[in-house]
Amino acid sequence: GLMLLIAAVLYQVIGRYILNDTPTWAESSAVLLVLYVTMLGMAVGVRDAGHIGLESLLVLAPESLRLKMELLIHALVLGFGLVMAYNCAVLAQSVWDYKIPTLGLSEAFKYAPPAMAGAVCGPRPAGRARPDSTQRSSSSRGNSHFPVTLAHGIAPAATRS
Repeated sequence: GLMLLIAAVLYQVIGRYILNDTPTWAESSAVLLVLYVTMLGMAVGVRDAGHIGLESLLVLAPESLRLKMELLIHALVLGFGLVMAYNCAVLAQSVWDYKIPTLGLSEAFKYAPPAMAGAVCGPRPAGRARPDSTQRSSSSRGNSHFPVTLAHGIAPAATRS
């Protein structure tokens, strides 16, 4: 996807500035590819818990409250993913008959990436939300099974040497 995006933008630049003949499809295809790359990248980030987050309050909370907060976070991510998937699928269905003029593709292709990303990232946090002891001990910091990086790379006091 990323290589196709680079090729489309490169072809657009060459067409515009060297050949003096801008290809009409290059910009529309680049926008569509950006949607696919971004949304699928977001889904992978949520799946791997590599998204941006702060856990300063999470680290300071007692164990029982921390577990409840982690479950709430997982539930919110799950809910957001499923709502995003559903609503984007509804939008895609509503514009299925309309075409992107320069590509000849259905406008639904613009709403397919967020629908797929929501479907992929929605159920994933639910699988990580189980509070079992093996999951907790495998954490990089040992104090949370929700691996989120602290702002500015500050480690919790328990793990500093």
